[in-house]
Amino acid sequence: MEAQIRNYEISLSRLSYHAAALHVLLAGRRLQRLLKANFHPTEPRVPRGNTGGGQWTTIGGSYRLPSGARVMPVGGEPHLFKLRPGMLDEGDDLPGFEDIQEIPIVRPHDSSDRHSIVRRIPMAPFVGKPAGTLPRKLEDIGAPAWLREYYPHIDANTQGPKSLSELRAGAQSSRPGYDIHHIVEKSSALEEGFPKSLVNGPDNLVSVPRFMHWEITGWYQTRNRIFDWRSPRELLRHDSWAKRYDVGLYALRKFEVLK
Repeated sequence: MEAQIRNYEISLSRLSYHAAALHVLLAGRRLQRLLKANFHPTEPRVPRGNTGGGQWTTIGGSYRLPSGARVMPVGGEPHLFKLRPGMLDEGDDLPGFEDIQEIPIVRPHDSSDRHSIVRRIPMAPFVGKPAGTLPRKLEDIGAPAWLREYYPHIDANTQGPKSLSELRAGAQSSRPGYDIHHIVEKSSALEEGFPKSLVNGPDNLVSVPRFMHWEITGWYQTRNRIFDWRSPRELLRHDSWAKRYDVGLYALRKFEVLK
């Protein structure tokens, strides 16, 4: 009986979140009809000095702000998902999971905002657990529906490091949430005359979770104390294939992609 009551409470919570999201979207449509009347002064406007300055806008609406412009909401914060007491199972040991309430209910328009939000979801407690564990947990607590498009990326980040043979096998086909990664960087290797058959050969291709792939790419571009304050890309310029390959494997281990 207690389990049934708890499931009922979770269902009600889900309905309340979706109702809040629907309220925001309907409010946006209503504002479009009331623009000429200059109605509802507590809603956000495009800041003065930007193209379209003074126009109403809504969270998740169709209006795209000019580059560099920011919406400054007046009279309240955007609707956020809130993790309510009792929504986690008793005995759950999920450090950082209580911070999940930073997720907005309405899908952010900008992809960089969405990526930043998704990557803040604590995934470490789920690393090494069966595939789909974290997405199922997000569903259980009624997380916003827009997150579902990122479930493959979230799931890929929880699968833990794999052997080199497993990473190569994964690169034989495309998979949601993963990117094909060149152990030796593709562009610089081709620019310096290494043959395409070697650069794009099966020994140089591995399947890497997309979020980790972005981190590795950023690492290659960043100056590093270990490399005498040069970036790995700078260090490897004009270097041998073997040296580039060793650094590529080091990067995979550093970001816990390779065992």
